[in-house]
Amino acid sequence: MGFAPSIDAVLYFCREIFPLIQEKISEVKFYIVGKNPSGEVRNLGSEQIFVTGYVDDVRLFLDRASVFVCPMRKGAGIKNKVLQAWAMAKPVVATSVALGGLRVVPDENIIVADGARSFAQKVVSLLENSYLREKLGRRARETVREHYSWEQQARSLEGALRSL
Repeated sequence: MGFAPSIDAVLYFCREIFPLIQEKISEVKFYIVGKNPSGEVRNLGSEQIFVTGYVDDVRLFLDRASVFVCPMRKGAGIKNKVLQAWAMAKPVVATSVALGGLRVVPDENIIVADGARSFAQKVVSLLENSYLREKLGRRARETVREHYSWEQQARSLEGALRSL
């Protein structure tokens, strides 16, 4: 949480998106999990926003989460945090910027939302619909198994090496 694009994402979420979610679901909580949070990020802590700093095992937090959000506005490349959430069958709402290099099928294995109001609406929709959360999470996990497992990555590497 000391990486500039991650700081921007969490500040954006807490300042512009989270209040819109709270208007619909007042008891909602947001956990910011990651090592070395900046002072700006630490200062976001409140009764409904929790800043953990480093944790030994992020899976404990993912397991308890209903929805995983990735509101990135800057940065490039595969977001391992999305793959971690997918691997644990968690539904993900992400901006289009957060999806570089991922095999996404909008509304099948991920919800894509750009803009604070749209992002908040998508999160609220998932929080209010357990069937949709489970369906999206199940498909996300299938995506990880099909395309991002160690076995699949080894096959891809082996194919690339053989072609040389």
